[in-house]
Amino acid sequence: MYGSCSPSAVSAFLAQLIQCIDAVAEWMSSNGLQLNSDKSQVLWCSTSRRQSQLPCTPLSVGGIPVVLVGLPAYLMRRLQSVQNASARLIYQLRRSDHISDALISLHWLRVPERIEYKMAVLVYKALNGLAPRYLGPLTRVADLPSRHALRSAGSSRLHIPHVRLLTVGTRALSVAGPGIWNNLPDHITSAGSVYIHSVTG
Repeated sequence: MYGSCSPSAVSAFLAQLIQCIDAVAEWMSSNGLQLNSDKSQVLWCSTSRRQSQLPCTPLSVGGIPVVLVGLPAYLMRRLQSVQNASARLIYQLRRSDHISDALISLHWLRVPERIEYKMAVLVYKALNGLAPRYLGPLTRVADLPSRHALRSAGSSRLHIPHVRLLTVGTRALSVAGPGIWNNLPDHITSAGSVYIHSVTG
């Protein structure tokens, strides 16, 4: 999908683009296909003079921002450096100053932690019917036929499917999501609402 707009209509154009993506995703889902959010990208083109007018809002697929799960370590470090530089700029810190207190004061999770947080929220929404169907099925360990009689049948743990592709396959919500979800404490996974703990997260 592509289009153009005037600088004053960027926000409206972005909203229209997201609606188009949602429509395509719904069509694919109703026809037995799945939109791969890992390969969804947005590219804004403008003159250097107009770059400051481009939106900072992330591209959403089905109302869900693209998640950065499985990002290579060197790219994760680059993103963390950008976040650290932003915090130093806000508090006018030197490069030699510790950044932890600044991040806590800003209520900013570090990049790896924020990615895991976003993935955990996606899993919660998927389990509770609040996420698009095309994000993939999630299976509770308790629902597996071989586990009905076991003590784990009463837990909220999720089954982690086996995948052969170590790059793309492990980044899927159905694979990466359960791994993150199973590491959360029970009072988080059994919460009645996603907003109860996300406010303090």
